[in-house]
Amino acid sequence: MKRGSTLGCGGNVTIIRNGSVKKYKNRVLRDGLAFLGEFLLGEDTETINYIAIGDDASANTMGMSSLGNELFRKEFTTKYQDGESPVWETFFTQDEANFTWKELGLYADGGEDADTGRLIARVTVDESKNDNVTITALWQFDIANRIGG
Repeated sequence: MKRGSTLGCGGNVTIIRNGSVKKYKNRVLRDGLAFLGEFLLGEDTETINYIAIGDDASANTMGMSSLGNELFRKEFTTKYQDGESPVWETFFTQDEANFTWKELGLYADGGEDADTGRLIARVTVDESKNDNVTITALWQFDIANRIGG
């Protein structure tokens, strides 16, 4: 029997809301996997730069290229390496994105306009945001080597 390995990509989106912490499972989409492959080959110079928020709770599909109903987007405040995991972080003030969040999207080469850029990953969430709430969002990728038999 041959032994091999596969590269796995996942991670979590952590939402810190007025002191409480929730984690949601990150879903890397087909275009996100292509983005990572192109990046490793040196063929892509796009950078991950925007988080988008919407109110569509429909399930993820691998072929998604935009959020179901994007209502707000913001550039990431900072990005950094946490051990082996890259993390993108941003802070939402009391005046930003005040609606019920059902979906978040991670975009590369995006702009200020909705549905611009390349949707790398999407996560469904359930967060109520109003003018009494601030939120910090941490989008973390875990890239792992899995040995198989």
